[in-house]
Amino acid sequence: MTALRTTTDRRRPARVLAVLCCAGLAGLAGCGSGHDGAASGAGGQPKPVEQIAAGPLLPAPDPDRIEYNAETRTLTFYELPESGRWMIKLPGHAHAIPAGPEHKFPVGIDPDRTLVHYARPGGQQSRAVTLRAIQDRQTVYVSHNR
Repeated sequence: MTALRTTTDRRRPARVLAVLCCAGLAGLAGCGSGHDGAASGAGGQPKPVEQIAAGPLLPAPDPDRIEYNAETRTLTFYELPESGRWMIKLPGHAHAIPAGPEHKFPVGIDPDRTLVHYARPGGQQSRAVTLRAIQDRQTVYVSHNR
């Protein structure tokens, strides 16, 4: 009877170790392309900014610096630093929409349920203010005391 001869590949443990290290690094880095990746949700759709926002909320916009024209239902925004973008969430809509330097609202919009905030690159967003708060800041108070 002939004895079976086995050979050992001395490079095999090093290869296994290299594969395990690469898999571990890929898991830690998270490329975001998988089922629950950082940038995608169910069905590969992007997650809302609210889910990927980094850190605490930024300060709310300053209603005193946002102009509202009631006749034309138009907001005129101040310029944001650091590539910020104005966002408006209308009642009945799931997500906020980007707005330009001016935004005209449709007739009959509920100012108590219409929210204004800003977002910065990297998913940071501010606290929201209502359209009503902006409108109220624009109101001129006249004293009736003589």
